Amino acid sequence: FLQACGCSVAVDNAIPAVKSTATLVTSGARGKGVEELIAKLIKRDHGIVPRRHDGIVLGSSGGDDIYLSPTDSVLIAGSSGIGKSTLATALTERFVENRFQFCVFDPEGDYDGLEGAVRLGDGSSAPTKAQVLDLVAEADSNVVVNGLSLRVNERPDFFADLLPGLGSFRRRTARPHWLVIDEAHHLLPKRRDDTRSVLSLELPGTILITVHPEAISTDALRLVTAVIALGPTAKDVVKAFCRETGIEPPKDIPTPKGDRVLFWRPQVRKKLTTVKVIEPRQSL
Repeated sequence: FLQACGCSVAVDNAIPAVKSTATLVTSGARGKGVEELIAKLIKRDHGIVPRRHDGIVLGSSGGDDIYLSPTDSVLIAGSSGIGKSTLATALTERFVENRFQFCVFDPEGDYDGLEGAVRLGDGSSAPTKAQVLDLVAEADSNVVVNGLSLRVNERPDFFADLLPGLGSFRRRTARPHWLVIDEAHHLLPKRRDDTRSVLSLELPGTILITVHPEAISTDALRLVTAVIALGPTAKDVVKAFCRETGIEPPKDIPTPKGDRVLFWRPQVRKKLTTVKVIEPRQSL
């Protein structure tokens, strides 16, 4: 049971076998340990869970693994053809390995054939909301929502119609654990006035992928907890994100080289780091 839990906690007087399995062990025993846990939850909520426990490895920096958590809202941005979809594909492979359910919104049909996922929709017909929600309700099913048959101006309405139902399901079940939104500037465009109403208060476990971060809804960008910038325009990505969200940009923005990307947690305001990211096993 403890191994199946997203976050398991043992009090200090638990038997060694239980303590070795638990995610966290309190310093207090018995009731004092329970009080300690309650206080931590009130203060930090899901922040009590170490990233290495429920996180997905993005890559490494300076010999340390860099993790993305299911509570993160992630922006992946960079110029066209620089490897955004490749990185997203690698992350979905890690989702499968860690038994995280995911749903990919794929307006351009870039994820056809993605391993471990069922595709809904194609170039001639769009999936329905009922089809998506019914498939997501199956815990072992990962979904690629192919929107290739939708015109560009139809995509925001399709997504706005689907997101509240999906958000309601996530609040009840915490699934799918991850949403991957490709071409996010099409699905959550800045020009729409109703984005705030279709977004939940947070976008946990969400990856926004775009060439144009400045064209994404500002409300969505303000929920981002991790920025991943790729390629020669990486500096511009960070500056555009800061400009749109009203955050002061970092003073020193390095240029990533080779297979490295810029990684930044804007809400923590730590320095940007360059990360050697994981690579996918499959090629789409």
